[in-house]
Amino acid sequence: MPVRINGHGVEIDSCTYALFSGSVHYWRLERERWPGILDLVREMGFRFICADIPWSVHEIRKGEFDFGERDPAKDVGAFIDLCADKGLYVLARPCPRINAEITGAGYPDRLFGQDSMIARTAEDTPAIVPAPPRFFPAISYAADSFYEEVSVFFDALCPILSPRLHPGGPVVGVQPDSGMSFFSRTSPFDLDYSEASIALYRRYLQGKYTGIDDLNAAYDTDHFDFADVSPPRRFEADSAYDLPYYLDWMEYREFYIYHGIHRIARMLRERDITGVFYFHNFPTAYPTTPYHIPKIETCVDVAGIDLWRGGADYGSVKTGARFLAGTSRLPFVPEFRAGGRPWDKPMSQRDRELAARAALMNGVKAANFHMIVERERWCGAPVTRDGRKRGEYFNFYCRLNRFIEKMDFNEYDMRSDVLLLSMRDYERLERLGSYLSPLPPQEPGAAMPHDWFVARRIFGGFSDPIGAVYKRQWRAFRMGFTQAGFPVTLADSAVEQETLQKYKIVIAPSFEFMNIALQRRLLVYAFKGGTLVMGPRMPVCDEFMRRDSRFSSHSQKPVERIDRMNIGPLVVENADIFKTDRVFIEESGKVCAYISPTERGSIIHLGFIFQDYTGIEQSPTVAGLMMKIAAAAGVRPLYKPSDPLVETVAHDRGADRLVFVANPTDEPRNVRVEMGRRETLVDVDTAEKYIFDGEKINLPEQSIKIFRSETG
Repeated sequence: MPVRINGHGVEIDSCTYALFSGSVHYWRLERERWPGILDLVREMGFRFICADIPWSVHEIRKGEFDFGERDPAKDVGAFIDLCADKGLYVLARPCPRINAEITGAGYPDRLFGQDSMIARTAEDTPAIVPAPPRFFPAISYAADSFYEEVSVFFDALCPILSPRLHPGGPVVGVQPDSGMSFFSRTSPFDLDYSEASIALYRRYLQGKYTGIDDLNAAYDTDHFDFADVSPPRRFEADSAYDLPYYLDWMEYREFYIYHGIHRIARMLRERDITGVFYFHNFPTAYPTTPYHIPKIETCVDVAGIDLWRGGADYGSVKTGARFLAGTSRLPFVPEFRAGGRPWDKPMSQRDRELAARAALMNGVKAANFHMIVERERWCGAPVTRDGRKRGEYFNFYCRLNRFIEKMDFNEYDMRSDVLLLSMRDYERLERLGSYLSPLPPQEPGAAMPHDWFVARRIFGGFSDPIGAVYKRQWRAFRMGFTQAGFPVTLADSAVEQETLQKYKIVIAPSFEFMNIALQRRLLVYAFKGGTLVMGPRMPVCDEFMRRDSRFSSHSQKPVERIDRMNIGPLVVENADIFKTDRVFIEESGKVCAYISPTERGSIIHLGFIFQDYTGIEQSPTVAGLMMKIAAAAGVRPLYKPSDPLVETVAHDRGADRLVFVANPTDEPRNVRVEMGRRETLVDVDTAEKYIFDGEKINLPEQSIKIFRSETG
């Protein structure tokens, strides 16, 4: 029976297991230490391990490999067999690119001398990966010559892996490549401009458009053939009608990553690596363009993101976890930092525990801890390279795995009524207008958000500098609902209709243009009973800037624009004023938001731009507005804390419930948490009880407590 992924873990022989694993690099350990080290892995409570299989480690020269014949530590088959003997399942990573702090990221050095497979910049220079300890040229994942080289490695390795796949062996998961990401050089006009990539770009355009006339109509050009189309090398749009050309380039970059993962996965399947689940990781805490989880999950079973931040950066961990919970088939962190590289900021034990709890609290249901056994270029793992326990770190993973197993935590579902969409078209536009190109963007949680460095350019036909203000709307909704007591799940706007319908409120920040397929999904959501929140503008154009809107009969035309407007104590900008009796917000006789009923649900249009909110500062006026939206949708917060800077999330499994209470601030806080009558919260760590009469919970700074709910 094939191994399958579901929303709670990995299904093996009809049983679903929590997918929590740790990375072990067999070739970096003396072979005689393998048994003792794997015993310690089991002692920590892990059922799965993740094993990288580096190409450059095993290749002696092209077509000649060492799989233990010369160096016993490289006998990957023996290592996998030993894992089976120890009762461990294996996630194998036979990736062309391993990273793993290996010089050259796991590619054989000889590849770097082959011009045909080197990615190139917009200036037609070789793209260099600035990775310690030695920089190297980036490989082009569009080059056929690269895949021809990969096939030689796979031809040698797959006969070793194939007989060890479940049910004949312990291998249950396979990763076709590690961290496909343009080598983290993700700015729009950086790479890949190699001949192979430009040819792939043109093939992508041929697949998207019915013919060259269709493309010419979208671009307002007169190309004779797709071979005449060249990719943009800088952002030079003057009007909205210029944007499809540039937005297609952004979409191609997402396709480029998909193409590489799909092709490598197909090569493995053609070599009998079947019956197991396939997975992938993105090296980012928040996978916006060029990353695309829904698209990647059409060629692998599950795609996740890496979380290398410590618990002190609670906001970044929360954002990544919430995005996985709303977007991926299984909220899976393929690389959850357990220790660090010598050049990383050290992570304390408290930081590890807070990061793990923050991830679980906010929706993560599976994780691979990278690394749980130490090796060169890595420190702080719970097991040392020579097979000793590292005190408190080792005990932490024991406690974590006991909690997951004892509580059957992976069987719980995070309670959330609110879904906030990351609007892919606007995020593409944001990246196009960034002043940071070709530097990589800021990570979530950074002091200065990426969109602060975006040109405030208003294209003809638009009311706002979309790339510069879109994220302001997004952050205001996320903060406002959170401080109103509602956990907000995040999702890619490309998610399926089924995902949208799970939520009572869906928020889609919107401007004058929107992908027509997304317009349809959002309208269907509202017609089927959901409360859809949009704004500041309603879409009147599709992604090709053609006048086409599914919301025309549900929209009101503004009669006035006010630069700054007070809604009580809340100050908003560029507020449209409407003449309508479907009032949602009215101030001094001016309606700046209205509600339109649909067949079963409603559409709320907020016609203004929020001020920017980037931290965890308290904003009761924004929270009050979100409470008004929630009331219109008929939903109330669960376990609302008395302090808006404290966050609560409930996880349910049938009648069983766990409640997480987090204090992400730098100060201790005492809070009351609203509970049901006759309900008691029991601390899972101390067994301390808090009853429904409003007893205060003491929360140290940057801490998370977990409670079991009891009634009666």
